[in-house]
Amino acid sequence: EPDFATVAITGRGNYSPVEIRDILIEVEQRVLPIEGIKDIVLNFGSNGAVAEVPNDTIGNLQLEFLEYRDRLKADEIFAQIRQATANIPGVGIELVGSEEGPPTGKDISLRIMSDTYEELLPAVERVRNFVEFELGNTIDVEDSSPLPGIEWQIKIDREKAGRFGIGVRELSPYIQLVTSGVEIGTYRPDDATDEVEIRVRLPQNERTFAALDSLNVATSDGLVPVANFIERKPVFEVSRLNRWDGKYYMSVRANVIGDDPETGEPVLAQTKVDQLRDWTLAQEWPEDVSFVWAGADEQTQETNAFMMQAGLGALFLMFLILLTQFNSFYQVFVTLSTVVMSTAGVLLGMLITGQPFSAIMTGIGIVSLAGVVVNNSIVLIDTYNRLRRDNVDPVVAMLMTAAQRTRPVILTTVTTIFGLLPMALGISINFFDRVIELGAPSGAWWISLSTALVSGLAFSTLLTLVLVPVLITAPYVWKQQIKGIWQWITHRVPAIGRLFGAGKSAQSAPGDAAGETGAVIPISESDKGARGTQQAAE
Repeated sequence: EPDFATVAITGRGNYSPVEIRDILIEVEQRVLPIEGIKDIVLNFGSNGAVAEVPNDTIGNLQLEFLEYRDRLKADEIFAQIRQATANIPGVGIELVGSEEGPPTGKDISLRIMSDTYEELLPAVERVRNFVEFELGNTIDVEDSSPLPGIEWQIKIDREKAGRFGIGVRELSPYIQLVTSGVEIGTYRPDDATDEVEIRVRLPQNERTFAALDSLNVATSDGLVPVANFIERKPVFEVSRLNRWDGKYYMSVRANVIGDDPETGEPVLAQTKVDQLRDWTLAQEWPEDVSFVWAGADEQTQETNAFMMQAGLGALFLMFLILLTQFNSFYQVFVTLSTVVMSTAGVLLGMLITGQPFSAIMTGIGIVSLAGVVVNNSIVLIDTYNRLRRDNVDPVVAMLMTAAQRTRPVILTTVTTIFGLLPMALGISINFFDRVIELGAPSGAWWISLSTALVSGLAFSTLLTLVLVPVLITAPYVWKQQIKGIWQWITHRVPAIGRLFGAGKSAQSAPGDAAGETGAVIPISESDKGARGTQQAAE
């Protein structure tokens, strides 16, 4: 929630300073009655803006809002400002809130690049028209193409001038007389340290093309009109050229607004970015025209890549540490599987609460969970290994482990979750002012992070208490079952036992035919006594 904002006032035309002042004052008078604004500062141009503003900005209003608890949300104030300034002719209004985090710009930011400037302009115009009129749910659409304007290019015919024994050096002063003037010297006043240029040019009312054409230049053949040696051509004015990786580029930017008519939920910026990306891929463009996504989408992709690398690095370090402690690849695999469980819990929590996936805060939560949720698995497996070193049966050892460690695991998880719940619910407690705030801007930072921790920790703990005991004892149980089935087969089919040298052992130890598994294996009447004696001993 921003505390400051800028009302960028845009207009295209040859406005005088007085006209710009009147326009800014009119906009200011319409914004002043809106509640929730503490201070307003009027600026000419883009001076004082809290964020990047369009190229055609003629002035701006810098706003400072009241305290969050004493006003409406910034989006609602923005809507009132748009409504109050909607019917000012020839003026555009764009609202920009201050960005408390890394600057990302508008929701949609597409950089269009090309090797040739002539092919770039049509592509930019085509993309802007689609974003503004066809994409839907967009506002504050702008592009970085040059503002409309005309400049005159004057080309000197060197060949024709050479016939009269003159060149660019002799013709340039005549052109400068109707433009910036001819420098004839410098002068430094006694009370100054810098020199002042002395320029000569025609009076203001005579600085026209007609005056330029009427000037005559002295040649070896006499006076000749300057117009005989120059050619004037009007071209579009280019105020500046932007290059990226050696190519010309321009940007198309827009904000996303409105609700989805099917779900009633606010339209996500990523949804519109994906639609625009699909549209650009489906269109035919010149070969040297390319598209690069910038702004929030670019930072999201970079953050996701960094979080992926950080997560993999953390898992690798945990793998090495656990392998040195457990000395078992399988137990390390079971331990690290809780990270996958926690990630599934985070996504489930985001789905239940309806929160969008934050690349930074939710990503940090997932990486943090990787080091937290494995603790429960480590406690269970460490206790199980200690009991196994005392020659306790694997199944019995796991049952004893669950009986001893379930309560500590649950208590640790519950206390952690309850400690994070205030942040997950957006509750801020100010002990100095004795105030409890719900949904305050200071607490909004941590909602995504705490929600990820709460949902991931709860979900992974429940699965850990069920799946880890099952996965740890599963190899032993499967081994015993397979061994029992094999002994039963060799007992029933002696030829197979003799073939593998197991027939004798199968006949001499019929009491062990079923092993230590819980499988139901038929045995003969003569073996029941031995089986009963063995079970009593156990």
